[in-house]
Amino acid sequence: MLYSYSWIQEYIKGTLPKPDKLADLLNMHAFEVEEIRKRGKDTLLDIAVLPNRAHDCLSHMGMAREIAAIAKLKLIALKTKTLKAQKGRLASLKVQIQTPDVPRYTALVVEDVTIKKSPKWLVDKLTALGLNSINNV
Repeated sequence: MLYSYSWIQEYIKGTLPKPDKLADLLNMHAFEVEEIRKRGKDTLLDIAVLPNRAHDCLSHMGMAREIAAIAKLKLIALKTKTLKAQKGRLASLKVQIQTPDVPRYTALVVEDVTIKKSPKWLVDKLTALGLNSINNV
């Protein structure tokens, strides 16, 4: 998977090791860095993530956590916002569980979403990884 060095840096307090040193750290501890390449002002690391690590490392935040542990760095706490559930205009959502071995199921309806162009910060991050931005959703 391609990881943006600058994007990972956004999750780390202090400075990450240089890309080549970071690749050495990852190679010695957990992952195989298959390629390091410059793209614009950013550096991309192509890191092979094995299936047993997919659940926690197939995201920039997950890889930042792993790097912070390996390099003894601190993570920047994510800013979160608690959403308050409210009754909307739609009829109540009804869910019927038909399989008895499903212990829990949750559902949520999201209303009043406006499809528009992606914000510039997201376009920049996706473009650095060679991906196209479609819209904000």
